[in-house]
Amino acid sequence: MAFCLGSSRVLGGRLVSGLRGHRCVKKMRMSRMSLRKSAAALIIGDEILTGKTVDTNSNFLAKFLFARGVDLKRVEVIPDDMEDIGDSVKRLSNNYDYVFTSGGIGPTHDDLTYEAIARAYGLDLEVDESIVAEM
Repeated sequence: MAFCLGSSRVLGGRLVSGLRGHRCVKKMRMSRMSLRKSAAALIIGDEILTGKTVDTNSNFLAKFLFARGVDLKRVEVIPDDMEDIGDSVKRLSNNYDYVFTSGGIGPTHDDLTYEAIARAYGLDLEVDESIVAEM
């Protein structure tokens, strides 16, 4: 599982599913079935839910992924709420190969995404000084 936050940075490295080496998965790989990757998008923000901001990121992401052979299977819109963000990311990550988030990251009072995901997975947040230098 790869988490792609708004800036396409990976959080928490790559999480490997316990089914990856299971014999039924190996059997599917040996068949002629196409094993396309799946993705979900989690759009975060009260401003989307109140209509103050229009979500254009879902459309862009759908086209971007389709052109690369990745099936966008789900798009969810949730409020700026720590528990909602953590629960949604964990649930989606159990069902899809990639989870993209949009919103909830930035210099605003409600930028909770990083902290919510870190809490959901029991991780500590760290500042990457090389990224800060690029800003």
